[in-house]
Amino acid sequence: MDKIYLVCEVGFDYDDNNYYRNGDGGLPRTAYTSLEKAVAACDKLNVQAFKNLVETSEIGYYTDEYRLSPNEDFEKLCKKYFNLSVEEVLCERNLELVVEPSEEEWLQLFNYFNLNFYEVHTVDVTNE
Repeated sequence: MDKIYLVCEVGFDYDDNNYYRNGDGGLPRTAYTSLEKAVAACDKLNVQAFKNLVETSEIGYYTDEYRLSPNEDFEKLCKKYFNLSVEEVLCERNLELVVEPSEEEWLQLFNYFNLNFYEVHTVDVTNE
């Protein structure tokens, strides 16, 4: 059975205080026949969305959605890019960068926050 891989945009709802994932499964944005290409496109879109939220200081409104994996490396990244501890990053509504991350470092930061705006869904294709 053939498969296609959909990159879907995840929806969030706002409750006058924070944004929360709405759990509707997402809206398909692009389709790929290669899982690797779908994951690469998904990572790129996630990093773009994450970067925009950090640069516009809106990331703090998504704090309840963080599923952080804090460790010593993440602590170092928080100090380097925000001059804050992990705990301060979690509480701060208006994060400000003190150093601009490279594209690879943006992906690292995004992965620690684990806040997906896009995800890959696998669909089985049948020929009828």
